[in-house]
Amino acid sequence: MGLKNEINRLFTIISDNISAISTVLLYNNPSNSRKQSNCSEGIRKTQVGYSQCASTASDTRIICKIFAQTVTIASFLDNPLSSYNNTIIGGQSMKVVGVNGSFNLEGNTFLTIKAFFEEIEKEGAVKELLQVGDGRIQGCTACRGCQGTGECAIPDAGFKELSEKLIGADGVFLAAPVYFGTLPGQMKSFLDRFFFQCIQTGRMRHKVGASAAILRRTGGYTTIDDLNRFFFSGEMFAIGQCIIHGNKVGEVMQDVEGLGGIRRLARNMAWVLKMKEATKSSISPPPFERRQAMNFIR
Repeated sequence: MGLKNEINRLFTIISDNISAISTVLLYNNPSNSRKQSNCSEGIRKTQVGYSQCASTASDTRIICKIFAQTVTIASFLDNPLSSYNNTIIGGQSMKVVGVNGSFNLEGNTFLTIKAFFEEIEKEGAVKELLQVGDGRIQGCTACRGCQGTGECAIPDAGFKELSEKLIGADGVFLAAPVYFGTLPGQMKSFLDRFFFQCIQTGRMRHKVGASAAILRRTGGYTTIDDLNRFFFSGEMFAIGQCIIHGNKVGEVMQDVEGLGGIRRLARNMAWVLKMKEATKSSISPPPFERRQAMNFIR
């Protein structure tokens, strides 16, 4: 349901129940001389900052119109009245996948993803952790077999399973430790193969991505750039990035600023996913255009 339809629905509900809310108290008008005790029943608060104490049905209709005309996308999605607080996408709750690029299954990169998951679960998301840094994934062989089929030609059941889970997600959180100023080789091997096959068919287009680099000291921004480059090649929406510091396992939990950035990433991803769902019936995405390969050597 689009925002316009939802606002109209709310306005209709309020209008149809004017007799029950004919007395409305809104607190923010210093010029209002009528006191709370003068309102006999039906205290109602809006969340758009308008202030008037209505004692007639006519006054209530005016407030209803103001409410309907002033709700914005951002405030509407944050509003408890919103039907998108537990967003349903394609008949299911929004699904977010976290990709762990570290060989350590429960190291600092895992703890970073866990913090991200804890925050986005509050927004109604279903989460799933994918482990790609433990040495199971072969690198791209440049055979270009996927250019014709959209599927990687290397017979690798583990890669195929991970790919299907990523393709089925609405949001993707890539988290990588820093090795010599970039992401680990195993994670890059997976992402090279995965995104090279996906750009042929556009299967990751318009999904929402966020990235994090976990490091002891330096190399965070180069790693973030490498991660985000995959989002851009897949025509995804990259909504943010975060660098978080730690060396020994558990030290990332002491990086208060970094953890704050992770929480903001999670909330921003959920918000963008909700906006996409709320506007899908009113704003159509651009059609997919298959890439025409060329080079500059004649």
